[in-house]
Amino acid sequence: MIIKKRVYDIIEFLFDKEEYTTIKEISEHFKISMRTVRYDIEKAEELAKKYDFKIYSKPGSGIKIISENDTKEKFLNRKEEKEEDTLYFSKEDRKQIILFKLFQSSEPINISDLEEELLISSFTIKKDLKEIEKWLNKRNLKLIRRRNFGIKIKGKEVDIRHGITSLLDETSSEGDLLSFLNKIQSKKFDENNFFNEFDKLIGNIDMFKIEKNIKKMQKDLNFKMVDSDYAALMIHIALAIMRIKEGKDIIIDENQLKNLIKEKEFNIARILAKNLEYDFNINIPESEIGFITFHLLGSKKREIKKTYISDYDNTRIMAEQMCKIIDDYFKIDLINDQELINGLSLHLDAAINRVKYNLPLNNPLLDEIKTKYEEIYKASEIASKVIFTNFENEIADDEIGYIALHFGAAIERNYTYNFDKLKVLLVCSSGIGTTNILKSRIKNIFGEDIEVLDTISYVDIPNYFLKDVDIDLIITTISIEEENIKILKVNPLLPEKEIIEIKNILNKRKRVLKNKNDFNKIDSKKIINIIKKYFNIDKDLEKNIKKDIDNEINKKKILKNEKNLNFGLEHYISLDTIKITNKILSWEQSIKYAGEILLKNDKINKEYIQKSIDIIKEKGPYSVISPGIALIHASPQDGVLETGFSFLISRQGVKFNSKYDPVYFLIMLAAKDKISHLEALGDLIKSMNDDDFIKKLLNSKNKNDVYNYIMRHKNDLL
Repeated sequence: MIIKKRVYDIIEFLFDKEEYTTIKEISEHFKISMRTVRYDIEKAEELAKKYDFKIYSKPGSGIKIISENDTKEKFLNRKEEKEEDTLYFSKEDRKQIILFKLFQSSEPINISDLEEELLISSFTIKKDLKEIEKWLNKRNLKLIRRRNFGIKIKGKEVDIRHGITSLLDETSSEGDLLSFLNKIQSKKFDENNFFNEFDKLIGNIDMFKIEKNIKKMQKDLNFKMVDSDYAALMIHIALAIMRIKEGKDIIIDENQLKNLIKEKEFNIARILAKNLEYDFNINIPESEIGFITFHLLGSKKREIKKTYISDYDNTRIMAEQMCKIIDDYFKIDLINDQELINGLSLHLDAAINRVKYNLPLNNPLLDEIKTKYEEIYKASEIASKVIFTNFENEIADDEIGYIALHFGAAIERNYTYNFDKLKVLLVCSSGIGTTNILKSRIKNIFGEDIEVLDTISYVDIPNYFLKDVDIDLIITTISIEEENIKILKVNPLLPEKEIIEIKNILNKRKRVLKNKNDFNKIDSKKIINIIKKYFNIDKDLEKNIKKDIDNEINKKKILKNEKNLNFGLEHYISLDTIKITNKILSWEQSIKYAGEILLKNDKINKEYIQKSIDIIKEKGPYSVISPGIALIHASPQDGVLETGFSFLISRQGVKFNSKYDPVYFLIMLAAKDKISHLEALGDLIKSMNDDDFIKKLLNSKNKNDVYNYIMRHKNDLL
């Protein structure tokens, strides 16, 4: 077992700590990335078995060593073993070092030189190169390997630049980047620090000159970038200057460059480039200015000027629509949280550009976000796909992760999870026997999560409801009907399939959140209850007061919608927009069916249908947004004449090669702009959260039934 000296040093560091230590603290202390810390901790756990101590991990707190009193002394006495293993690198370290050397060299590298430098065999280096080849292929780069030639990276200059910055992301944490820039000035690097390798890529570039120009640019652009983006831009410019001096310019697609030139950030980048040309005695071509513009467009802003975002500009409206979708998913109210709206608007301002221009984004917290905020991530994924419907590029998981963080923070700020027990009534034909078996099974499997209120017979149900007891679910061994409560028919032995069904009900219940500030959420019913404490009012007067209060509340909503120029579902759905088919369709045929409705209603031209098909061929079935439901669209410039929707119900189901197949409900959207369709999409998402939505659509006899069901369901949710 080969262990690097740093692993021993980390163990010593942990031995000296009485409390839990976070990965971030270790990362900052040893000046390595959090990813590298995790690799080292895995090695440390191997040593822990050897020296009889344990490394405990506690979510939210960090890690800690627990051991006998003499264990630390035994461990520290093994100085010789530590020094013996100092020069060895892990598999991940080797991969990163080799990649840096490949990016640094304009000539092929001899494999035998790498074997000697890294102290590894030819067999090991061949295995490493296979992993490196996979890494490069994911970034549109190739590893050229030939006998008597060596190894060399080949690819477009833009992909090489992205590859270098991606490698830097992997070998450093965000907090390291600014300290790295300071180290570049002093040239103070640890012997095997990856920053030392990156420094070789930019040579003797004067970072102070770059920083001076970026500060001026920030002032001109009227916003401050977050530290990580500030540092990333400095690194990009330093790298660009070095590559330009070597005659390696970036080439940007002509049409994309034309679009970039229209952005206000392009003019700022042009001025920055002129100043850099003077300071570094180089000529910066227009495509390089475009690449700087990419950075500015995709930068997250630290703060926002009052003039930058108006109450109803596009990003704010998009943020509010996302909030409405999340609100409906969790049955909560975040739409009035201005801290969330402002922060999310800022994020979306940059995210729109990243999605529009397909700019890379690295979210090092993504796995943790998906674990900690699992339900919030799922809801954010749905909201994101809806809000970004009229973008040709798919929104990345890393982007969704950051959006989920905004909602996660807001929910924790305003709500607590409500883990009230699921109140269940057990019903069978006799009221005894089989239900007692069922009750025992439920108690053994679900424990405290379910409260069995009673076990009764079918004939006793009406009498039980007279007690006015809150019931969440009736679990029964016989067929019964009751309109106002959810019923689940089961086998008394409760097989695995039915256990999973009950677990799903429990999991959905955990979505329900309790507002920490319920007193702030005022409606007409609460106001009338307050009035009743002090005055006697008859039913007619109560009805009139409630009507007046509701009218005042709705006036604000109407004014807001008018200002948004954002129409609800009722504006777009009609019998002419709905089609039901019993035919077996391919996914392409289903899109053509839905597209023909829009074409007939003069919302699109034929080009739009074909473009919608081409996008799925190129990017996969990302438009299948939830089980049984697809949202099909292309970009406004692909043939949209007027904003519109079409709705296709396929009784046979359509296979898109998606995890959510088959698709029974296909919505096709033609969006003329980024805003006018969002309210209608929000209405649809509310309906989709109903477990029986698809089932009821498929049970519809005709288009009238579909229309009435969707509109009735929408109005019930208001």
